[in-house]
Amino acid sequence: MKKIIYSLLAVFFATAILAQKQANVPELKKFETNDLYESTVQLDLSGKWKGTEWQYDHSGTYVVSTYTYEFELFQQGNQIQGYSLIEDKNGNFSEMNLRGFVIGNKLHFEEHQINDEIMEIPYSVWCYTTGELDISIGNKGVLLSGNIDGYSSDNYRKCDGAFVKVERIIENETEESFTLNPDEKWKSASDLPNEPIAISTYPNPFIDKVIIEYTLTIMTKVKLEIFDLAGKKIETLVNQKQEVGTHKLEFQSDNNEKSSGVYLVKLRAGKETFTKQFVQSK
Repeated sequence: MKKIIYSLLAVFFATAILAQKQANVPELKKFETNDLYESTVQLDLSGKWKGTEWQYDHSGTYVVSTYTYEFELFQQGNQIQGYSLIEDKNGNFSEMNLRGFVIGNKLHFEEHQINDEIMEIPYSVWCYTTGELDISIGNKGVLLSGNIDGYSSDNYRKCDGAFVKVERIIENETEESFTLNPDEKWKSASDLPNEPIAISTYPNPFIDKVIIEYTLTIMTKVKLEIFDLAGKKIETLVNQKQEVGTHKLEFQSDNNEKSSGVYLVKLRAGKETFTKQFVQSK
């Protein structure tokens, strides 16, 4: 009888100790709110970035492929959303939507949707990547780098790799355009008579409707979309080839889904991408 009592007491005390330990374990916070670790955010990563991605073999030891990678990021608080553009050695492109959070000196991100495959490539396979990139200060400014996990778009096969020296693209004096070296893709529209001119919106802020205007100097395929700052696509206004000239569209907010806030209009013209923020005020 005494053995039974001692056994019951032992079970009771063990359960109590375990419960006390569990009560002292802090609850992990999820990346689901704009104010997550708000106090730790020190840098605004908004803007365009360019660098190199290494893709490893199955063992994670050897680099088997190298890609040029570009990010376009929009940050509000600690929340990040935007796009990634990947180019292989043959000049093929694919664009993906991405989202994430800045926590301390880390950018946690994931690509979650193929948004546009600019060139139709038979049997093409793109990797969705997710990772935790270090935010560091280099000689030329802020750098992003770190290992990434990935899985392929066709059969979820792992394709891990690393981002190497991803640098911010320095903005031009105008808000709409960005400048790199002359042989790079992101260029100032005013310097390129044969490229689409950057997009403009007015009035900005707007109440219920806004005019979106852009000029094409070449006939090309155009995709124009509206997103909210959380990365949700609100509407696709254009997805077709368009002629040379000035094009003007109207985006009207007439329901509860398009409420007050900051929105992004993204224009993809050929291989060029232009974005513009505009604000709805009610």
